[in-house]
Amino acid sequence: MLSLNLPGMAAGMVSPGENPDWMRGNGLLFIVIAVLLIIFSGLFIYMMILDKKISKLEKQIKHPINE
Repeated sequence: MLSLNLPGMAAGMVSPGENPDWMRGNGLLFIVIAVLLIIFSGLFIYMMILDKKISKLEKQIKHPINE
């Protein structure tokens, strides 16, 4: 029942004289998008580095140097 009323509650949060697109008008939307892109690209690069390190460790386990 609560999920059916969420759009009505969200619309009621904006005051009648306020424009709901204030983030787009102030250019803040682009800042939010840029920050999200930076965070996700950083996470992607971190995951790639971890993958390379894990692959290297897996190769060392499969083929140890000192047999």
